[in-house]
Amino acid sequence: QMLKVKGTTLYPAAIFDVLDNVEYVENYLVEANTNEIGMDDVSVFIGCKNPNDELIKDLKDRFRARIRIAPNIQFLPIDEINKRNYPEAKRKPIKFFDNRKKYNITYDANGGDDAPRSQIKIHDEPIHITQEHPTREGYDFVGWSKSSNGEVIYPYNGTPGVHVYSDNEDLVLY
Repeated sequence: QMLKVKGTTLYPAAIFDVLDNVEYVENYLVEANTNEIGMDDVSVFIGCKNPNDELIKDLKDRFRARIRIAPNIQFLPIDEINKRNYPEAKRKPIKFFDNRKKYNITYDANGGDDAPRSQIKIHDEPIHITQEHPTREGYDFVGWSKSSNGEVIYPYNGTPGVHVYSDNEDLVLY
């Protein structure tokens, strides 16, 4: 998942890379949220044996040197992070939790068959409208509309990735 934080594009793996190379970090988890002005916020929760303000300063310096920004950093007990990293019946750790606002793009076959699966759009990240299309006897599919009898706003041309939706709201296309 791509994150856009304070004008910098970064990926969770870059954050993991910093933390995996810090000797005093026992475990960690990273959370992405949407802040009050609609931008991505990243918080890092660290489990270590002797948490203190000097470690926060050191971590922030390491983040700035590697990824140009310093996320919010908090210490949590090692066992609390372990519980979140390894939920029931999971063998691989979950280190990234994406809590950003999400929007649904739903496709309605409008009386036809084979409507494409819904898509999930993350706040402020554009998404490509699907080029899959429904079928309906006696009709040719020409594109997607925002109402069942409305004007086509996303014409179908069979080329993937042509139409990009960037509004931050749920959407139903017919």
